[in-house]
Amino acid sequence: MTTQQKVVLVKKTCLMGDMLKRVISKTAGLEVVSDVEDLAEFPEIARRTQAELAIVLLHPDEQVPELVEQVIKEHSSMRFLLMGVDGSHPRLKWNEPHEVPLDEKNLQELLALLCKGQPERIEV
Repeated sequence: MTTQQKVVLVKKTCLMGDMLKRVISKTAGLEVVSDVEDLAEFPEIARRTQAELAIVLLHPDEQVPELVEQVIKEHSSMRFLLMGVDGSHPRLKWNEPHEVPLDEKNLQELLALLCKGQPERIEV
């Protein structure tokens, strides 16, 4: 039996977020445990769910919000997939200052990477 990795999806309501939620629900090894639309709720939800992964959707050219940076610092074992609401500029981030751009990956490849476990084991 495959262990499900808990995923928190952080999005402002958008088509990409809804699509990701549907795709993740059909991906073995991943389970969306929370769908966060209000960024202010993210720190508490990250603590409560103890998710292994957060997918954070940002508007184009938007900097990573300070609240997200705070959660990254507080949850050293959590991985963060940051990407544009249009799916652009995906990057994997964990344990400051580790960040890996994933621009050459399609959605299926991104999800396969996320199912592999700890970032140190991920080869991009």
